[in-house]
Amino acid sequence: MSVDSVSKQPEIRSWSEPDEIDFTRYLGVLRRRWLQIVLVTVGVVVLAAVGILVYRQTTPPVYEANATAAIVRTSTDVRFDDRFTTSSDERNVDVSSRRMALVAMVKDGSIAQQVIDELGDQLPLKLQNSSRLLDAVTAEMATATGRAGQSDLIQISATADSPELAAAIANAWAKAYVQQVNSVYGQVPDDMLGSVEAQLV
Repeated sequence: MSVDSVSKQPEIRSWSEPDEIDFTRYLGVLRRRWLQIVLVTVGVVVLAAVGILVYRQTTPPVYEANATAAIVRTSTDVRFDDRFTTSSDERNVDVSSRRMALVAMVKDGSIAQQVIDELGDQLPLKLQNSSRLLDAVTAEMATATGRAGQSDLIQISATADSPELAAAIANAWAKAYVQQVNSVYGQVPDDMLGSVEAQLV
């Protein structure tokens, strides 16, 4: 028993005229249906414009105001008399860590409560809660031109439904923040004062 092998030749297609793309048919369709195409395009643009207008009318605008606090170098100079002096400054302090700590101190619940106590009824009910008021405030290091970066300026931003309210929150927050930072970094502890007075005596 024998098996005849049959070899298949690959099928070769030759290029012919009908394979060309006929643009005249497409142009003919465009000519016949140009009015429908224009109407659909105009309808989409009008619907998009109406949607944007409705969104703006139903969504209240949000305003942002900024206040800036400056970081200043602190130094101490203790003099018992002309023979004994003690002085220190922040030259050996890690400035980057200090800046990060100062920015982190902006988002503090006690500051939020101070702002609520100061502004009182100027704040809407939803912002008379310290956690919600904290959500309306952000802080970052900022240069003099307002861009984020490493500097000695801390920009405190507040958002609200009106520009006046946003400005009031930002200013009150900056004031309370400066008071808190000064109380942490600017005051000499009582036990240290007592020790100095005892040594002086």
